[in-house]
Amino acid sequence: MMKTILTTLTLAATTFAALGQIPNRIGATPQELAAMAGRTLVVQLDPVDPEISAAILTEMKKKKNEAEGFKANYEASQQSYLDNIEAAMAQGWQFNEKVEFRTAEECKQLFLSKSPDHVVMKKEMYGATPFNSLSTSSGWRHYAMPFGVTALRFYRTDVVGANKKGDLGFGDPDFQMYMIGDYGPLGKALYSEDDLVATLKQAQKVIAWCIGREKPEDYFAYAKEQAELHCHLLQNKTVMAESNFNYKDIQESELREAYTRALEFVDHEQLGKIYRSGADDRVVFFAVPIGHVVGMGGESHIAYMKIAVDPSNDMIVHGSFPMAGGGVVRPYSKVDFKALAKCK
Repeated sequence: MMKTILTTLTLAATTFAALGQIPNRIGATPQELAAMAGRTLVVQLDPVDPEISAAILTEMKKKKNEAEGFKANYEASQQSYLDNIEAAMAQGWQFNEKVEFRTAEECKQLFLSKSPDHVVMKKEMYGATPFNSLSTSSGWRHYAMPFGVTALRFYRTDVVGANKKGDLGFGDPDFQMYMIGDYGPLGKALYSEDDLVATLKQAQKVIAWCIGREKPEDYFAYAKEQAELHCHLLQNKTVMAESNFNYKDIQESELREAYTRALEFVDHEQLGKIYRSGADDRVVFFAVPIGHVVGMGGESHIAYMKIAVDPSNDMIVHGSFPMAGGGVVRPYSKVDFKALAKCK
């Protein structure tokens, strides 16, 4: 399921053997993406699933403390999305004039009826097993395994097929977007209203970019291109980075040595507020999960790209990208800030 690119990546004292990214496939053509604006966007609301919670505890019974952490983080993650997505859509989404919120069963009926008038947005997570697995015991791994990555995926309701039993078969999404959030160990992934607004606004930037291209590409490709085009705009702005998220024992003073221009550290909540303020003299340095890296010893870590976004216009003005001279894992390292200091 995952596209794996063999390479050797060195981050401080950690060596990685491979990078697996969410599949770089967007099913809709530029013309089909543009036409999606005329449809009603239906946001699928999936509740916290008690079967997944129970499966985490059952299958990790030999690691009880970790299991409790994964369970709690799964439930908190899904609940944070449910609590904030409606407000975020109201504040951050303009691509579709009509937006509705429906249950998974209601969305299924739209797919089965082949409605030509709707497109469904689902929050889904890639992990150790295929998305369409019907096994609850394997489904929880999307939340527990360290290389699970969440994305918003869009499906036109008249394109997704179904078998004779009525089971839906989801192929490549018409569009997908990685998610900005508050990430941490044991599957922590919280989505505030600010995080979701930032995600949605970036998604619409990518959609517009894809519509203007011969062949649509994903957010990773978009972010890299924008960073190269706009990095000269960073020099007169203060970079706002997240505090207490440095790699191993790296100090903030060491990061300041790597990036000698204006740099401040704030907590994740403050980062979101600065983004929503629309400030034109600062950029927010978001970490966005895009896949996983496998260490030489077989251990897995979520792989992140880090993007500097101008709150005044949602433009990406620079970034630090895996396999392109930047860092790999969530915590900051010197290489992330050295990447910001470079501009071709």
